[in-house]
Amino acid sequence: MLLYTLSVQRHSLDSPLCQHGLGLQPIEVTSDKRVYLSSNDSLMVVLVSAEPPPAKHCRGHVMYPVSSTAEVDQLYQRATAAGAVALMAPRRTALGYYSAYLNDDDGYLWEITANSRLLDCN
Repeated sequence: MLLYTLSVQRHSLDSPLCQHGLGLQPIEVTSDKRVYLSSNDSLMVVLVSAEPPPAKHCRGHVMYPVSSTAEVDQLYQRATAAGAVALMAPRRTALGYYSAYLNDDDGYLWEITANSRLLDCN
């Protein structure tokens, strides 16, 4: 399982990209307001409030590995419909990965990838 901790401006269980776009579901909210989200057994994201609000530039790169090219396509469509900024539509890269790239409101670059080197995928 991959674990990412992200400093976010919008600290909400209703994050359009995380929940509606990428299908991450809340599994815990701690007393210090950390929100734990998970997709399945491959990814967990912890949202932590940022003070002061983060700058609008690339704050980091989050790779979201999935098991198939079809899942990359589906998550990309859901994420862009939920308001994520599309940077690169799903495609096969020169290195052989099938990936799509998105930006969220907090300046994180999300890469959704079906990478045969990470996972057994089609």
